[in-house]
Amino acid sequence: MLQRKLANCRRFRTPHNPMAQVTADVLFGYQSPNVDAYKLGFLKSIVCELRFPTLLELGNRVPPHAFVKALRKSYPTLELGNEVSFAPGVQGSTSHFHVLRSLNTAWAIALRPNALQVEGTKYTTYADLRARVEEVVAAASEMVDADSWTRVGLRFVNLISHPEDPINGAWLNSAIVGPLHSAGVQGLTDFGGRISAMNEDGRGFNFQHQLQLRQVEDRLKPEYVIDIDAYAQGIALGDTLKCLDSLHELAFNIFDWSLGEDARSYLRGG
Repeated sequence: MLQRKLANCRRFRTPHNPMAQVTADVLFGYQSPNVDAYKLGFLKSIVCELRFPTLLELGNRVPPHAFVKALRKSYPTLELGNEVSFAPGVQGSTSHFHVLRSLNTAWAIALRPNALQVEGTKYTTYADLRARVEEVVAAASEMVDADSWTRVGLRFVNLISHPEDPINGAWLNSAIVGPLHSAGVQGLTDFGGRISAMNEDGRGFNFQHQLQLRQVEDRLKPEYVIDIDAYAQGIALGDTLKCLDSLHELAFNIFDWSLGEDARSYLRGG
């Protein structure tokens, strides 16, 4: 078994069971039995980020022609954005970034001086995301002028919202929402937690969970955010998809661990 190198690892304990813990070993070690079992989803957004050593010319107003041309059939809309950075005692500097969008705006490619981001809001299958990342890597391989990515990240933001109460039902793992089961959410303004860890193989994750209260007519409706960012560092461009497969497996395992049986039944379409 791999030794774990933990960074900023916090443990969460419930008042009902002081020994109940969420640790990095639990999350790294969980193997979901529900791969390809879910027909529905809770996803709000997904981002695959590919970082590379900074290329200042990518902050110009005009993006690289070859990159835009290679992607224009899938992402025909091109937008220009501005970012302003400040440092103490130094006048703010402005750089540009470029966003290529699909016709239905559900997918976008963001190009910054040190990163490429594949962003989506209508995730259907991992195969679709994987194909989009493969297309972007092929278009960018010469442009980034590097043999490896400094970081590959895959982030899923899920919002568990349902007519039933996701907090007091069996929608979430009691290891993370146990304190709310007896106290409830009345009068509560904030609840959540975070755990970050890295393995010796260079993979890591940031797992955040957060209560969210939304006003619905005359009451506050509890919803819950599950935010998982899986990442790896120093990945050769030729190993991008292999790395992405590994990060997707890690992120899905953590996501499935965070759920309760009611949520799993809902996701199966039952």
